[in-house]
Amino acid sequence: MRVNTYDGVHKRPKEASVLTLRGGVGVLFVSVLGALILKIFVLGAIHVPSRSMEGTLLDGDYVLVNKLIYGARVPQHLPFTRSEFPLVHVPALRRVERGDVVVFEFPVERTTAQSPTYFVKRCVAVGGDKIAVRDGSLFVNEKKIVERQRPGDLGEFFAEDLGSTTIPRSGDIIELTSETKMIWKDIVRKDGHRLSLGHSSETFIDGKQATTYRVEKNYLLVLGDNIAHSYDSRHWGFLSEENVVGEAMMVYWSVSPSAVIRWERIGKFVE
Repeated sequence: MRVNTYDGVHKRPKEASVLTLRGGVGVLFVSVLGALILKIFVLGAIHVPSRSMEGTLLDGDYVLVNKLIYGARVPQHLPFTRSEFPLVHVPALRRVERGDVVVFEFPVERTTAQSPTYFVKRCVAVGGDKIAVRDGSLFVNEKKIVERQRPGDLGEFFAEDLGSTTIPRSGDIIELTSETKMIWKDIVRKDGHRLSLGHSSETFIDGKQATTYRVEKNYLLVLGDNIAHSYDSRHWGFLSEENVVGEAMMVYWSVSPSAVIRWERIGKFVE
């Protein structure tokens, strides 16, 4: 006698294989989605390509980035697309503080198709801090932060352009005098506006005459620990806090320029 084992509960082999395939696709989709969410909102990774942070990070270090601490954000440019989306932030656990080693998008205008360039530097002053350069040394709130190492180390940005000033922050009112309006032109631009000059002493912001300007964003002063070999705020100005994507957390891999693995650096926390 032939026994029929199909009782309406067990699936035929073809149906079972289809269900298995669907289940596998579902698991793969959830895994990819979870990895994408983790990368966007929790952890990222960058490669240090220069000596600018030598003393803390070396050329060839690969670093994990904590994106949650300053408020993770949905990227404006998603992978495999050229579409640009509004900037959306998750609430921050805390603000950027002096001494933090931050990872940020380099503040340069680019087209939609261009991928952002990421830098890592140390924040030495935040919005509202007073900075000054005296005898070649940098002072923040009257405390000496950077000693002079060689002529010109601090002069490119501070002494020649700003001298003694206050780091701009949201809500600050800037006086646009004949002596300062060109100095603050970069801040107006980074806020998303345009400063232009009239035929005489008039100043125009987005085509409207103005004698003052209310700062819209918070700004930071960032420098490389190896200041003699760093392309930082001395060269391109203050960094908008919204450009910061996270805090450098830990070295997870390290290879020297001569392709030697630095085992002793793996697992080293960034301080």
